Amino acid sequence: MAGTRRVAELAVLREASRRHIAAAEDARLEDLGVCASCARTWMTMLVGSRRGTRASLLEMGSEGLGGLTSRVVQEYRDA
Repeated sequence: MAGTRRVAELAVLREASRRHIAAAEDARLEDLGVCASCARTWMTMLVGSRRGTRASLLEMGSEGLGGLTSRVVQEYRDA
């Protein structure tokens, strides 16, 4: 999906402290219909939280990943 690709691009192009903000403010994600809160949640799913309280999808168990994925989908639908 184009949104996942863009979130991944932002994750490698921005320093860790700016990734979530960059996703929330990204015009390309907005053009795809992704609201700011959804973009931040999507970034958290991909790379984890800035402060390390949430793991990335590579480190999450299936229950955690399922919950976060559901949240991204719900926020996308609500936008």
